[in-house]
Order: sequence, then structure tokens, then C-alpha cells
Amino acid sequence: MGMFDDIIVPKSYLRGLLTKRQEKLITHDNYQTKSLENSLCIYKVYRQKLYMSDKHLPHIFKAVAKGKKKWVFTPHTGAVYFYDTFEDNKGDSYWVEIIFTFVDGVLDTKHLVKFEICRSAQEKQKEDKEWEVTKGKRDLFQKTLKYKIFNFLQDVLFRFGNWAAKQTITPRNEETEPVKRHLKKHEKARKTAKKKKL
Repeated sequence: MGMFDDIIVPKSYLRGLLTKRQEKLITHDNYQTKSLENSLCIYKVYRQKLYMSDKHLPHIFKAVAKGKKKWVFTPHTGAVYFYDTFEDNKGDSYWVEIIFTFVDGVLDTKHLVKFEICRSAQEKQKEDKEWEVTKGKRDLFQKTLKYKIFNFLQDVLFRFGNWAAKQTITPRNEETEPVKRHLKKHEKARKTAKKKKL
């Protein structure tokens, strides 16, 4: 799937692009984008300009980060393609794709690429039922003796294969030279001790 960034676009920026019904379906203003840094940064559109949060990777630094987020103006030039899914109260899922074009960080043009139903509530229910049937069959099979025996055998063979692979790795010269010197030293000491015994 790869990395992405989040971009916050208030619903007011989408007026004129969407119908009233489509606007009602949008429940939040957070979208994903792969048009910027793709490093889990957070961007936002505010007063027709693009800003980036100074708190990168907020889910990791939540405990460390103290104070409020600071938003830094980003002079990005180019198209920013962002997208998300929404669900209505009936359970139908919708997919939306939008492109905003920025010139030196200032919003220039807006374009709706796609706003369509991607899965109806009936399709979702049907898929959920099929998944439950498949999961049930898998769970039953995993309880059988045949599965347990072959799963154990697979684990043992996997470990044995890893061990065998490690045995076939050719040591590098830097690793073998100190070992050879160490062995020669002990061999010399062993021979000396043998002579003393005689």
C-alpha cells in the first residue's frame, strides 16, 4: 500500500464541486493523499493556503509532543490529489476523489474526479455472510488432527530449513582469520603440553 499523508480540507472548500446530497454524505474533513511527502505528515488547507503540521507522525510522538500543533506554510506548486470513503446512515459506502492545484502554496483550482457508490449495504451484508461462512470452514479445518499434525510438521521443517541454510553460509575472510589464529595458538599449546607429559 505504501506511505501517505493526511490532508484536512474543510467541507466549505468543496462547495460548488459537490451536490447538496453529496455534501451531506461527507462526515469528516480528513483525507489521504500521496501527492506530497508520503511520510505520514499532516497538511491542511486554511484561508486558501496549504499548511503542514510541525508534529510529524503524531501517533508515535503523541506522548512526547507537548503543546499545540504549529502549522507551517508550505509553498507547494502542483496538483494535490486526495481521496476517502464515506458511509451513509443506510450503510452504503461512497468513494470520493478530488484534485486541488496549488501555486506557491496558494489554492488555484479545484476539480472533482469521482464521487460514486463503491459498495451498497446489501453488497456489504452479502460479503460479510460469505466471510463468516469462509471463516467458519477455516476454523473447523484448523481443529482437525490432520491440520494440527501438518502445521506442527511445517513448523519443524521450517526451523530445520533455517538451521540448514545457516550451515551453508560461507564465512568471510575477516571472520575466519581470527578463528584460524586462535586455533593455531591452542594447537601449539596442546602440542607443548603433550611434549611435557612425555
